[in-house]
Amino acid sequence: DGERRGTRALGRAPLGARQQELQQAVEGRFRETEAEGLRARVRAIDVELGLAEAALDRLLELLLPGSERRAPQRTRAAALAIASERLERIRQSLLERGIAPARIELRPARSLDAKHEQGGRVTALPRKKS
Repeated sequence: DGERRGTRALGRAPLGARQQELQQAVEGRFRETEAEGLRARVRAIDVELGLAEAALDRLLELLLPGSERRAPQRTRAAALAIASERLERIRQSLLERGIAPARIELRPARSLDAKHEQGGRVTALPRKKS
């Protein structure tokens, strides 16, 4: 666990330094508009830092003994994440074409065990609202 924390610290050191530098600049004497811009940059770096840390955690989890047993679960989770992204893109496309948001109902993506690889599919069912 100590090794894991050490590796994580290496990955986030440059982002942490940038975050601290911007935070100090924000705390300095700036006009309010400049300070708000710097605060937004600090928040963006904080998000980036969180994403990098999560990615490192996932990578290190793959290196743990026994991680190969969880490969099917990780594959299913990745497939569901891709499917959810696909559904969101379809929703955005429908909205861009002028369909009212109230007329769009998305159901959560689900995984079906396929006997052969044929890719995924999206089913659209028109329904009357009652």
